[in-house]
Amino acid sequence: MTEFAKPAYPLILTRKDWDKKKGVIAKMAGKTGIGEQCDKVFALYNAVHWDRLDLPARRRVVLQNWKDDSYTKANWEKLVKEAMAEVTGNMAKLSAELYKLRDLCTKTAANFKKLKAIPSSSTQHVLTMAKTADHLGVQLNKNSMGGVLSALNKEFLAEVKMKFIDPMWPGIRTYANRHANLMAEIKRTPTPDKLNSDGRTGIRDLTTGLGNIAKLGERGWGPKNDAARTLCTQLTPWANSQSGLVEPGASAQDVLAEVAKIEPIFNRALQLVAAAR
Repeated sequence: MTEFAKPAYPLILTRKDWDKKKGVIAKMAGKTGIGEQCDKVFALYNAVHWDRLDLPARRRVVLQNWKDDSYTKANWEKLVKEAMAEVTGNMAKLSAELYKLRDLCTKTAANFKKLKAIPSSSTQHVLTMAKTADHLGVQLNKNSMGGVLSALNKEFLAEVKMKFIDPMWPGIRTYANRHANLMAEIKRTPTPDKLNSDGRTGIRDLTTGLGNIAKLGERGWGPKNDAARTLCTQLTPWANSQSGLVEPGASAQDVLAEVAKIEPIFNRALQLVAAAR
């Protein structure tokens, strides 16, 4: 995801730089108010909560990753809303004062031109300040920053779609088809080893797929799928079994009996997958 870059504050718009550059200009031209406006703009720049605009960084902290329950569309939308509030709040004030600084510098440059004692380089310096303030004001106004946030939002939603949403159903179909073949093989050769190793792995994969489908809806990334959550919950005891699904010395009859418990749930999972094709 594209990283957000906080714009650096231009040195030329600081009170310190202005006091240094104006030299004897102030004595000849009188009070301009530029220094005071530079202070005001810089204070507003520091008042902006820049961290709220850094959506990629905030997303990594708040949403973390797909495995966490915090990875919800509602949490993401909250971050976007807070960022936009900063744009229309503190940043709008900053942009407005930058435009005032631009206008003040433009007016001051016009007055400088009328005074022959003031060198043209001084006039040009004030015009450069006006241009710099204008560029930063445009960069930080509602339209520009709103566009930046909109682009970050679209990019993240596209990333979620590509990484998580789009692969979900194809992935679970693969798990389901693989497990269907595996179950058929176990029924043909019902050994404890086959059920406890490959059988349990297949159930874990299928349970993970069903859980992810359920999470899409539960976290707001897609329609709710209560059936997927129910099936995931029903298969979880087998998926999480640490000792194996049957005893190592279980008979073929015991293996088939355990398969018979799993099969109705698995068949409902197959129906769910088929319905989503």
